[in-house]
Amino acid sequence: MSWRYHQIYERYRTIGHRTQADAELLSVEEGLLKLKPMLVPDNFPERHAGETHLWITAIARGLEGESAPLRLRIDWDGRWERGDAEMTHHLVITSEN
Repeated sequence: MSWRYHQIYERYRTIGHRTQADAELLSVEEGLLKLKPMLVPDNFPERHAGETHLWITAIARGLEGESAPLRLRIDWDGRWERGDAEMTHHLVITSEN
Protein backbone atom coordinates (compact mmCIF):
# COMPACT_ATOMS: atom_id res chain seq x y z
CA MET A 1 0.00 0.00 0.00
CA SER A 2 1.09 3.58 -0.54
CA TRP A 3 1.69 5.95 2.34
CA ARG A 4 -0.93 8.61 2.84
CA TYR A 5 0.60 11.91 1.70
CA HIS A 6 3.26 9.97 -0.21
CA GLN A 7 4.28 13.18 -1.96
CA ILE A 8 5.99 14.44 1.21
CA TYR A 9 7.26 11.16 2.70
CA GLU A 10 9.93 8.80 1.47
CA ARG A 11 8.86 5.50 -0.09
CA TYR A 12 10.36 3.49 2.78
CA ARG A 13 9.68 4.67 6.31
CA THR A 14 10.74 3.55 9.76
CA ILE A 15 7.65 2.99 11.87
CA GLY A 16 7.08 1.66 15.37
CA HIS A 17 5.02 2.09 18.50
CA ARG A 18 5.91 5.81 18.76
CA THR A 19 5.43 6.61 15.09
CA GLN A 20 2.12 7.32 13.42
CA ALA A 21 1.86 6.45 9.75
CA ASP A 22 -1.21 5.83 7.60
CA ALA A 23 -1.29 3.77 4.43
CA GLU A 24 -4.02 4.01 1.81
CA LEU A 25 -5.71 0.77 0.82
CA LEU A 26 -8.23 2.23 -1.62
CA SER A 27 -10.24 5.25 -2.65
CA VAL A 28 -13.48 5.93 -4.48
CA GLU A 29 -13.22 8.91 -6.79
CA GLU A 30 -15.80 10.08 -9.31
CA GLY A 31 -17.36 6.65 -9.74
CA LEU A 32 -14.22 4.47 -9.71
CA LEU A 33 -12.99 2.26 -6.87
CA LYS A 34 -9.18 2.46 -6.98
CA LEU A 35 -6.92 0.04 -5.13
CA LYS A 36 -3.64 1.63 -4.04
CA PRO A 37 -0.90 -1.01 -3.96
CA MET A 38 2.68 0.26 -4.06
CA LEU A 39 3.64 -2.31 -6.71
CA VAL A 40 1.16 -3.56 -9.27
CA PRO A 41 1.46 -6.90 -11.09
CA ASP A 42 0.63 -6.82 -14.81
CA ASN A 43 -2.63 -8.75 -14.35
CA PHE A 44 -3.90 -6.74 -11.35
CA PRO A 45 -7.01 -4.60 -11.97
CA GLU A 46 -6.33 -1.33 -10.13
CA ARG A 47 -9.64 0.33 -11.00
CA HIS A 48 -13.15 -1.02 -10.75
CA ALA A 49 -16.24 0.64 -12.21
CA GLY A 50 -19.72 -0.37 -11.15
CA GLU A 51 -20.73 -2.81 -8.44
CA THR A 52 -17.64 -4.48 -6.97
CA HIS A 53 -17.06 -7.13 -4.28
CA LEU A 54 -13.49 -7.94 -3.20
CA TRP A 55 -11.64 -9.90 -0.51
CA ILE A 56 -8.20 -8.57 0.47
CA THR A 57 -5.76 -10.10 2.94
CA ALA A 58 -3.31 -7.62 4.47
CA ILE A 59 -0.17 -8.51 6.44
CA ALA A 60 2.27 -5.94 7.83
CA ARG A 61 5.84 -7.23 7.42
CA GLY A 62 9.04 -5.80 8.82
CA LEU A 63 12.60 -6.82 9.50
CA GLU A 64 11.73 -8.17 12.94
CA GLY A 65 8.41 -9.91 12.28
CA GLU A 66 4.96 -9.69 10.78
CA SER A 67 1.39 -9.14 11.90
CA ALA A 68 -1.42 -11.64 11.86
CA PRO A 69 -3.33 -11.60 8.55
CA LEU A 70 -6.24 -9.16 8.37
CA ARG A 71 -8.92 -10.32 5.93
CA LEU A 72 -11.16 -7.53 4.60
CA ARG A 73 -14.33 -7.72 2.55
CA ILE A 74 -14.96 -4.68 0.37
CA ASP A 75 -18.46 -4.16 -1.03
CA TRP A 76 -19.24 -1.20 -3.25
CA ASP A 77 -22.58 -0.74 -4.98
CA GLY A 78 -21.01 1.30 -7.78
CA ARG A 79 -22.46 4.63 -6.69
CA TRP A 80 -20.42 7.69 -5.79
CA GLU A 81 -21.55 10.71 -3.83
CA ARG A 82 -19.65 13.73 -2.59
CA GLY A 83 -19.19 13.45 1.18
CA ASP A 84 -18.02 10.81 3.65
CA ALA A 85 -21.42 10.33 5.31
CA GLU A 86 -23.13 9.71 1.97
CA MET A 87 -20.47 7.22 0.86
CA THR A 88 -21.03 5.05 3.96
CA HIS A 89 -24.25 3.90 2.26
CA HIS A 90 -22.37 2.76 -0.86
CA LEU A 91 -18.95 1.50 0.31
CA VAL A 92 -18.77 -1.03 3.18
CA ILE A 93 -15.54 -2.59 4.46
CA THR A 94 -15.81 -5.38 7.04
CA SER A 95 -13.21 -7.54 8.74
CA GLU A 96 -13.44 -11.32 8.93
CA ASN A 97 -11.26 -11.37 12.05
